[in-house]
Amino acid sequence: MALRTICSLCLLILGVARPTAACSEGPVGTLNQEQPRKTRVIDGSREPELLPAALVWENAFAALHDLTGGKTDPSDPEVWGFVKNNLYISAKDAAILLEGVARARSGQRLLERQLDQAFQDDDDPGEVSRLKQEIDRLILDHRDQILATLSPRGAKAVQRYIAIIKRGMKVETPE
Repeated sequence: MALRTICSLCLLILGVARPTAACSEGPVGTLNQEQPRKTRVIDGSREPELLPAALVWENAFAALHDLTGGKTDPSDPEVWGFVKNNLYISAKDAAILLEGVARARSGQRLLERQLDQAFQDDDDPGEVSRLKQEIDRLILDHRDQILATLSPRGAKAVQRYIAIIKRGMKVETPE
């Protein structure tokens, strides 16, 4: 049962990962072909340490949010079933984790709306880059807050969960 859940989780994570493409959207919504860039695929099962931390944690937050239906109350039977059978953390640690995930996802959605607006307004590329970096910082700040607040056992369990997510990830990055 636990293995099936972990496999399902890995498949979900693979579907949540940010795609990369060799084309960009033009100002009127058409696709403009760019020159193909040389890319490198990072396989998390072979080189998990090379995966971008913000991307790993973004996927983990998205998966936790989706698998718990966005609920933050560990006493909810569905939430507790997932926490008990997959994360192996206490109810107190589950509350800390799920509330932190909800805050991270909320802040991320806000910044992503600003990023979408910047793309629509054809803003300066520096603004787009700044917003992307801000999203990454927000995710990593929430990661740090969550890990600092969890009990040592809870933090270790969450780190094991992250290691599982990393093993299931493949990311295409520019060389």
